[in-house]
Amino acid sequence: MRLDLLRRLVGGLMSSLVQPVPRAPFPLISVQGPFHVFFFFFFFFFFFFFFFFFFFFFFFFFFSSTPRDSGGGTELDKQQMCALIPVPPPPFPQEWYVPNLPKERRGLLSSNNRVRVMGA
Repeated sequence: MRLDLLRRLVGGLMSSLVQPVPRAPFPLISVQGPFHVFFFFFFFFFFFFFFFFFFFFFFFFFFSSTPRDSGGGTELDKQQMCALIPVPPPPFPQEWYVPNLPKERRGLLSSNNRVRVMGA
């Protein structure tokens, strides 16, 4: 008898967990219109076309010629790409660069005496 009560109690608790959610008091789609069509076209056009063209133009400009490789494009295109893409400066000349060498080897870098004075 106690086992039957326990089974009914547990069954009632378990059945209360899986009750369906009550429906809305009014049908949303038939009252407010077929918005599933609008959402479909909105998300389709927005995500598909926006991201497709964004990544398309991104990879197009990424793999297209830059001012350094002298590929395709007019001179105005190269100037515009120079304004858009930061080009790193050229490396320093050898006489400007004083590495951390012993003092007896610093004179071998250049014939400029100021380097040996600065590095001393």
